[in-house]
Amino acid sequence: IGSSCGCARPDTPHSDAAASALSVYDYDKADEELSLAAKQEESSRVRLRVQGISHLMRGEAETAAQELKESFADSLGIPVSMDFDTDHYLAEAYMRMGSYSEAIEVYDAILALRPGDVVALKLRGAARLQAGDYDRAIADLVGAIERAPRDYDQLIEIYGWLCDAGYESDGAAYLQRAMNEGVSYMTNYEKGQIAFYLGNNAEAQSYLEQARNERDADKAPAVTLLGQTAEKQGDYNYAVSVYRTFLTEDAEHAVVWNQLGLCLMNLEDYPAALDAFSKGLETGDPAMDQSLRFNQVAAYDVYRCLTSDLNEIKAYEESGQFNKARLMMEGYLHRFPDDGEAVREYIFLSTR
Repeated sequence: IGSSCGCARPDTPHSDAAASALSVYDYDKADEELSLAAKQEESSRVRLRVQGISHLMRGEAETAAQELKESFADSLGIPVSMDFDTDHYLAEAYMRMGSYSEAIEVYDAILALRPGDVVALKLRGAARLQAGDYDRAIADLVGAIERAPRDYDQLIEIYGWLCDAGYESDGAAYLQRAMNEGVSYMTNYEKGQIAFYLGNNAEAQSYLEQARNERDADKAPAVTLLGQTAEKQGDYNYAVSVYRTFLTEDAEHAVVWNQLGLCLMNLEDYPAALDAFSKGLETGDPAMDQSLRFNQVAAYDVYRCLTSDLNEIKAYEESGQFNKARLMMEGYLHRFPDDGEAVREYIFLSTR
């Protein structure tokens, strides 16, 4: 949570403890510490800042913006590092509210004092893009790319924004230029990333296969993207093999467990998907907790409906109501045509 997540300061221990709780998405603990901070009359500049971040993380952008603005009232007038950090959160709140002009004003203020802030420049470009100011948006986005030409995560983020705004060809041109200019020094993973987003699946797969076999490298990102490359081509079985091979060696990556679960859902293997999401949750990765729990519920809901349908079909069959069982099985197979056992059961019911 920005600069407030360092060692606890003696004058704001509860506010700092709340910030630490938010860093692991422990909202109850954060609320408890913020309540104590208010009772102890800790600096409102720090407390309201953390409170605003808390509301922003929970999707309450308007409340967050108000608290973040109020936190500046206790400022000494000379901006310090924490104030710039607060400005970034305030601008994010405005973006979520759709108040793009206000967000742009905040980024203008940051850049006036910190002209080298690449993140502020990039995000101002995103705000201008949302506001429909394409020319100035591109000037900011290209400026951010030129200041950090080897930051491929930033480049891909910008590509995504341009795609969302209807300028996919422009975004693809920036990706292709990066590939052309950096092919001699980019890592296999970086080349695979760019090729993936350009839609060059075979090329992406080749680079990512090399990346996942490299020694002394973080293989999880390459494995995740390699599996997704296979998924894009409809080869879910290969993707499952990629994820499972990696997880056999290193089971502590919640992102890979989540992707495996999603892939298994596409294969309609819901029990295995539920197991994958559960194992992902066991890693204790707070950043993936919400996604894993959401996907777990989705898989369970489908599996529960599937099990309920089969049980009802079985009940009709055992009571001799074969026609009802057959009609229900037709509906089931319309949703799950690859269930071989159900196909065989349908053939049996059709003969009764």
